[in-house]
Amino acid sequence: MREVALHCGSEPELVGIYTQADSSTEATLRKGASCQALTDRPAIIFVNSGLLPNTGPFRLYVRLARHFARLGFDCFRFDLSGIGDSNRNLSGLSRDKQQIKDLSDVMDQLEISYNKKQFVVFGICTGADNAHRAMVADPRIIGAIGVDGYFYKTPQYYFNYLTKSLAPRLLKFTVWQEKFNILKEALKDQFNRIFSNINTLTIESTTVPYRWDVPPKTQTAHEYKSFINDNKSTLCIFTASWPYNYQNQHADAFPDIEFGNHIQVLYMEDAAHIFPLSESRDALTDAMSSWLLERF
Repeated sequence: MREVALHCGSEPELVGIYTQADSSTEATLRKGASCQALTDRPAIIFVNSGLLPNTGPFRLYVRLARHFARLGFDCFRFDLSGIGDSNRNLSGLSRDKQQIKDLSDVMDQLEISYNKKQFVVFGICTGADNAHRAMVADPRIIGAIGVDGYFYKTPQYYFNYLTKSLAPRLLKFTVWQEKFNILKEALKDQFNRIFSNINTLTIESTTVPYRWDVPPKTQTAHEYKSFINDNKSTLCIFTASWPYNYQNQHADAFPDIEFGNHIQVLYMEDAAHIFPLSESRDALTDAMSSWLLERF
């Protein structure tokens, strides 16, 4: 296995680590007549999770890239503009458009440097959103793996939430005690604000609050249908940290779409959003490996 630092684009310059497929794996796979040559396999691109650098949460991206390289997939984990080692975006593009341009610049460079022409994009949270949007925008992306990306609530979700989450919590004294303490502190703070005679300097915040919006379900449905028509594949993984509480929730949200092998869903009910536990990271690695080897 060989890892090299790679610079992509120019304005801004993007920095990442390219992990090449293990040559011994290629020799082993070529012994089987049914095995596809490794050079024909798509490269896997890892997109930042929020503002975390290209190592990923708990170095998850490092571990995955090296594992997939041993399976015969070239991998590239990089920082989007303004994150980690990559320069800031000075082009004036919106953040959404700049992130898609960043991915396009990366794919251009990987084609020049390593003759890679097809790609699978992986990301967690906002990274999952970018993976989905990039696959819509660029025909070179033939697969996407998203963890805790777009979700849509169903009647079964609400039923599960009421019976398994909300009702048991309401029966606990500690929950009501916690709520009472929060209310007490809020009233105390308000009282002090009204009756305090201390002169204070008020500074208006110029921070723009971050807002994350799930696209309309009709838009996502249209994009899923285009993935199926274009023979693209996506693996949607959800954890217990997300508004998702049963395996078939995603399929139930799109009853008119036959997911088949093009859109596969995995609900990891014992995993947290950024996979702090080693057993959760192992389970994620196994699930992604199986999907990649089956599809490519």
